[in-house]
Amino acid sequence: MRALIYGVVAVSLFFAIALISPASPLADARALVYSEQHSGFRVDSGEVIRHDRLTAGHATLPIGSIVRVTNLSTREQIDVLINHRWTDSPSAIILTRAAATLISVRPDSQSAVHLSPIGYPIPKAQVPAPPRPNTPAAAPAPAAASKPALYFLEFATFDRSFKAKRFAKEITTKGAPARVVKDEQNMSRVISDGYFTSIQDASKAYYLVVDNVGYVPTIKKL
Repeated sequence: MRALIYGVVAVSLFFAIALISPASPLADARALVYSEQHSGFRVDSGEVIRHDRLTAGHATLPIGSIVRVTNLSTREQIDVLINHRWTDSPSAIILTRAAATLISVRPDSQSAVHLSPIGYPIPKAQVPAPPRPNTPAAAPAPAAASKPALYFLEFATFDRSFKAKRFAKEITTKGAPARVVKDEQNMSRVISDGYFTSIQDASKAYYLVVDNVGYVPTIKKL
């Protein structure tokens, strides 16, 4: 009987661990904030902590991956880059002050958040190359031509429009033109001001934002 109980407990633990695997949306977590004393501290990726960047530390999420952090109280969202192996608990994440401020996480509290792994940025070497100009055009399809795909960058989601407008203005002044749109849940989303007609152009804009502005947007298809 004791062996059976141990077996049930072991299986239960296995599935509990599987549920918080980075391959699937994580269970709700606690969000903490780096202190000012952490500024300049070198993290596992080789970078240093900068409170004006959207980065975070986590116990199990892969270094270099992007995770969407949603404040469960306000429904505000931000995408952050995991660049530090922090703590030993997958139920906690630590944010820079810029990331925490954008989703109303206070430095002196532990806010309940939801973590959704997004994946990895498109490596610059793997950005699809544009078609060669001398490539023969394919025969036109008999069906009506579909509209070309459009892409845009999404930066963050806010519950209050004034916060979204303030953030859009901030990143616009830093060289990433942005605007605010409302979604079906009446949340204010900050997206790029204009659309891109190719994934190449969207990728170029993505890296300009990451390298020059310091924020991590998400490429979305309209």
